[in-house]
Amino acid sequence: MYDNYYLIIGILIIISVLVKEKKEDNFLIRFIKKYRIILLIIMFIMALFLYTYKLDLVPIGLNVDEAGMAYDAYSMAHYGVDRFLYKNPVYFINYGDGQNALYTYITSLLLRVFDYKLLTIRIPAVIFGLLTLLFGYKLIKENKDDITAIITLFVMLITPFFIMKSRWALESYLFLPMLIISLYFFMNATKTSKNIYYFLAGSLLGITLYTYAISYVVIFVFVIVSILYLLIQKKITIKNIISFSIPLFILALPLILLLLINNNIIPNEIKTNIISIPKLLNYRGGDLSFANIKYNLSNYHILTVMFKDDGCSWNSISNYGTLYSISSLLVVFGLVISLSNLIKNKKEYIIDLPIFIIFITMFLLSLCISNVNINKINCIYLPITYYIALALSYIYRKSCSIGIVITCLYLGLFISFTKYYFNDFDNEIKDRIHFVSQDFYKAYEFAKEKSQDVKIINIDEKNIVQPYIYILLKEKTNPYEFNKNMTIKGNKILKYNNYNFYIEDMNNREIYITKYKYDIGMKCKRFGAYNVYYLDTNIFF
Repeated sequence: MYDNYYLIIGILIIISVLVKEKKEDNFLIRFIKKYRIILLIIMFIMALFLYTYKLDLVPIGLNVDEAGMAYDAYSMAHYGVDRFLYKNPVYFINYGDGQNALYTYITSLLLRVFDYKLLTIRIPAVIFGLLTLLFGYKLIKENKDDITAIITLFVMLITPFFIMKSRWALESYLFLPMLIISLYFFMNATKTSKNIYYFLAGSLLGITLYTYAISYVVIFVFVIVSILYLLIQKKITIKNIISFSIPLFILALPLILLLLINNNIIPNEIKTNIISIPKLLNYRGGDLSFANIKYNLSNYHILTVMFKDDGCSWNSISNYGTLYSISSLLVVFGLVISLSNLIKNKKEYIIDLPIFIIFITMFLLSLCISNVNINKINCIYLPITYYIALALSYIYRKSCSIGIVITCLYLGLFISFTKYYFNDFDNEIKDRIHFVSQDFYKAYEFAKEKSQDVKIINIDEKNIVQPYIYILLKEKTNPYEFNKNMTIKGNKILKYNNYNFYIEDMNNREIYITKYKYDIGMKCKRFGAYNVYYLDTNIFF
């Protein structure tokens, strides 16, 4: 099926290149220009629907990263500390290897007003999904043209990556929208040379550092290359650089200290009543390594992850990919057009330059990431989407009929994807150990009823990743009580109160929640994928 798509798009691209360009706009371009406002309103209404429809049901259940973020946000909202009693940490310890802070702090503000619900913690994802579209459109409109901007918005609206990332509370997915917003203000700064825009751009890039650790490298390269280029072209002043650098450095400083602490350059973590910079239980400094390049290049693994499937069903669906299979050739075509623009305007800081810096930096980084997946490289979808839009904009201008054919192909895939995603997608992930559904909580409530005299409830961590976090979140546990009554070994929570999360030997005087089937002389009640093993309490009398 994919080979047919590649062939069709390849032929259409070749034909569009050979078609003689007309001096006047064709029907498709005139239509977009004439009805631009109406198209914008329709697309944003569609986006709101796509991001909120069945938001608490799709994806089904609560992801382990959502749960970790949510409990820390709850603790921050009601107790002013995270689960390990750090006040205002710049980076959350989470399950030992850290979690980026921005999403958690935003969610904690919501949880001060609203009760905890799955819907509540996914609202920031929806908001930033809409901001991605808004600032993505404004960025291209003000630095390219209306047609390319509308097409960019269209691609972002209908492709699986942008829909799926905006519907669950993964903190690293804030990297892309924050980068787009930051770039929008940075481009305004370069065009106006106003210090206020440079200050805002520096501040926003500083905040972006709190979305994902990969951003440290991407932003560093982007800033250094951009500032040097603008200096060489004499398009930036020392006052501009100072206005930009001061807020960026102030916001980056806590994270610089975090890196120094966790690389043992600074011996002790920093804990104050104002800010905390923790020592992680399991520092993942080895996630970036040149040793990963060979594997990520083998069998085009990185391209498979980028365009099709990373093995995580909540990030992508292999039958549709991240941007649909028809997009990959358009990306290559758009990249060629963009590089041509750079060559023609080599003395100007046009939008193609920062986007190319982000693209090449993130692509090279992606080759070095262990267990690379879509959320780890999510910022690369800004340049990729831009290149698709450039290619389509070129085709639309050259041939109305080819533009309509490709648009119809996209719309057909979009309809097929949304029908599957909102109706059948739960079959993809309902049995995955990284998501917990309501069936688990039904099993948990039943186990609590049966545990009045049997004090220990065992929850099998082989079936559920980090099972303790779901108990803390369900019971809205005071983090001080959690720290007082937990047993931790390394970065693993073994026990909390009467909950045991690491089952070694089973006996018939305790209660077990597990997906496995056992024959241990106990009663078993099933809740979806979960079994509760128990004995009636009257056998002990």
